[in-house]
Formats: sequence, structure tokens, C-alpha cells
Amino acid sequence: MKLSSWQSVSLPMTRVVLSMASSLRLLAQFADRTSRSDACRRFAPRAALVAAVSWFFIWTASRTVSIHDAFGTSAYDIGIFDQATWLLSRFEVPFVTLNGMNSLRDHFQPVLFLFAPLYWVIPGASTLLVVQAGLVASGAVVVYFFARSRLQNEWFAFAFSAAWLLNPAVSRFSFENFHPDAMYGLSVPLALYGAVERKWRVFAIGIFLTLLVKEDAMVIVVPIGLWVAWRSDRMKGSLTVVASVAMTAIGFYVVQRERLGDRIPFGGPWGFVKQTFTKPGDVSKYLIGDNRPFYIWQMLAPFGFVLIGAPDLVMISAFVLAANIVSNFWYQFNIEFHYSLIAVPALMFAAVASTAKARVDQRKWLVGIVCACTLWTSVLWSPYSFAQRPIPRAIVSDPRNIAARDIMGRVPDDAVVTVYHVLSTHMSNRREVYFFPNPFRVFYYGPDPALNDTRRPEADSIEYVILPVLKEAVVEEDWRRVEAEFQLIETNAYWQLFKRTDS
Repeated sequence: MKLSSWQSVSLPMTRVVLSMASSLRLLAQFADRTSRSDACRRFAPRAALVAAVSWFFIWTASRTVSIHDAFGTSAYDIGIFDQATWLLSRFEVPFVTLNGMNSLRDHFQPVLFLFAPLYWVIPGASTLLVVQAGLVASGAVVVYFFARSRLQNEWFAFAFSAAWLLNPAVSRFSFENFHPDAMYGLSVPLALYGAVERKWRVFAIGIFLTLLVKEDAMVIVVPIGLWVAWRSDRMKGSLTVVASVAMTAIGFYVVQRERLGDRIPFGGPWGFVKQTFTKPGDVSKYLIGDNRPFYIWQMLAPFGFVLIGAPDLVMISAFVLAANIVSNFWYQFNIEFHYSLIAVPALMFAAVASTAKARVDQRKWLVGIVCACTLWTSVLWSPYSFAQRPIPRAIVSDPRNIAARDIMGRVPDDAVVTVYHVLSTHMSNRREVYFFPNPFRVFYYGPDPALNDTRRPEADSIEYVILPVLKEAVVEEDWRRVEAEFQLIETNAYWQLFKRTDS
């Protein structure tokens, strides 16, 4: 019988997963036998955890920093956070000239205040990238403690922590520039660990840090609060829900004074609800479009569906996943972007809790399945060197990059500049920096799209401009409109530095 293309792929992959699960089960049995001595049982898995977390942190931090150093980043989404954090570290209003908005009005993200003191020591976008790698890596430690408590086996706990580090949505997160959502990699596991283990101080810290990240953190905090109210402590759960709703209301209605209803199809939230009842066929067609079912598959596949034994914990992430696939914003239902990290912790905790419900002799199989499926999906979708689409190595010492650093060094630290977009993240520790053609022609700048293509008053204060020698047509056109206001003062094979002419 001729196999379909899907079967021709899925059947061999199924055999691979089963063989990997069997191998991991044998490895777990070996680890169990070799860990009978107290010293080995305690030290070996903990040493493995330290090694795995350290490797993830060092590899992720070094690769992302090298991408940045090779000018592989831009104003969106590193430069805006770098400038905002630098301004906060100088006790100034975080009005980001790279996007024309107060950073706390763009997104209500008080967590930036926690990052600001680091800029007293080592300012710059690289600091944010290192912090991001550390926060995401630290989630593995929380997973380890939870799995050890539930499974009473440190090797199994290590296996789940390794699964966290290999998870495609987790590992991909750090390579989408920088986002304060990195805090979710630590705060959400802390909140879940505190909730399930009834460690209320840990729970409070986790919830507090989560609410500091963004105005829409309620998509995870409310489900956690409802779970606590249902399964553990009604008062604490209710207070969590109220605090989350209050923080969201402050973020949307007091600080931002705007909503993101435009990301909900059919005219916003109420329009979507109405359409669900009046034209369910249209809603169904929408929800299965643009690879949304595949996104759900990508989020669940690393766990080998072992997590179905703990549906209450799965439901915590269900609200996040539902919000992502309902959105018409493509980035939200793509694991390569920062909207997916927040959903992984509850799914991981569900896999651990489900494994803990099985008989002791069955747990080896379940742990093996999770590890095998995580490794399989990591090969398919992660950024690692062994994956099908690895992150390419950045060439920091490329002549174009060396030339860029040389010409940027000729601009005074306090000068008002507009520069080619890839240079903006390397010059964003100043009060006024723009990415060209801003502010000469408004482009991805400010909250009002009606101002697009207009010239802003700040254009008259620009002192220096840095552009590539070989310009794209649109850059060349924008530059011709204003080049009479400037004179060329420095050039090399790749870049040109202009200074405003004296009037």
C-alpha cells in the first residue's frame, strides 16, 4: 500500500521517538542504579543541572551578543529598550526617540526599573541580552526543584530541566532581539512552583515579577489565580485575580490610555464573541487558517502529550494559547517570537505532575517520552547547531562592521544623531538618537500613523547623520531631500558621516 507524504514522514519519526524513549529509559535505569550511594545520588544530577544551565546561558548570551556586535540587531526591538533602560538609569523620563514614545506608555513595563541599576555598571544592549539569557536559563532550575519534589528522583528532575532548555519555544525566544518578557522565563515557573507546592512567599514573588512585565500579564496570572482558588486557597487565589485585573486596568486605561482591540478579528473582542454565535463557520475558518493548528502542535509536541494527565495545569496555558491563535497578529502564533514563552511553564509543570501520577515503574517511560519528543522537536524547530535551521554564526570582525565601529567613534557621546537602522542599537545610550529617515520623514515613529511621511520639528536639531555608502533606493531618496543641510566630514569604504552645516 502506498503511503501518503504525511505517513512517509510521521511513521519513521514515530519509530525514532520510540527508540529514543527506550534508550532514555535504559539510561534512567542506569542512572538509578549508579545513584544508590548518597554522594552520587546528590551530586551527579545537580552537577548535570549546573552544567546544562551554564551551557545554555553561556551559549545563548555569547551568540546573541555576537549577533548584536555584528550589527544584526536594530531599533526594534533592542534599541528602544536599551535607550529606555539607559534613561531610567539616569533617573530621566524614558521617552524613547527611536520610536517616539514614552517606554512606559508604549507598553506598561515597570520591570525595566529592575534592569536599570545594571546600567550603572555596564550600560548597553549587550547587558540586556545577557540578562535575558540568564532569566530564561533560570527557569530550568525552578523546573528541577518542582520535578524533584514531585518525582523524588533527581535524575528525572534533571531530565525535565533539560527539556526546558531544549524546548523550541524557550530556546527560540532569546534570538528575537530583546524583550522584557524574558522575565516570564523565571517569574511564571516561580509562581507555579509556589502555587502547586503551597510555598506562598515564592508564589508572591513570582506573581509580583510577572505583573511587572507587561500590561497583559493577566493572560497567565488570572488562570494561575483561579487554579489556586480552586485547588488550594480561595482567598489567595481571589486576591491574585483581583491584583492582576487591577494591574491590567492601570496599564491599559491609566498609563497607556489605549487598548489593543485591533488585534482581535471581527471588530474587536465583542465582535469576535458575536461572530462566534452568529457565524461560527467564519470563526472556525479563521481559527484553522494561517497555520494556527500547526502552532498548537508545535507548543504541545515537545511534551509527547504526557501532560494530558494534569488537565488542570494545562488549562492555565490554554488561555494564553487561545489568545495567541485568536489574534490576527501573526507573531503571536509563531514560536519564533516572544509571545509563546509565557505558555511553556504550565505545560512543563503539567508534564511533571502527570508523570508523578503514574506508577513508579511507569515513570521511566513517561520521562523518556518527554525527553525524546523534546529532542525531536528541538531538532526540527530550535536554533541549536544540531537543528535543521540553526542560528548562523555572526562575523563580528567583518570589515564592514569594523568600519562602522570606527565611524561611530567619531561622533560625540552627547550629539543628536540619526543613523542607519542597524547602527541605532550601538548609539542608543543618549537622549536623542533616531533611525533614518526619522525625524526628517516619520517612519515607524510615534503613536499617530496620521503623521507618517511628515517632517518633525526635531529634524532641525540633528547634528550628525551616518548612512551607508551604498544606499537602498528609498534611503537615497530620503537623503536627497535633506543632504543640503549637511556636509560630508568622514567616509570609508562602507559608511559616511555627515555633520550639519553652520547656518
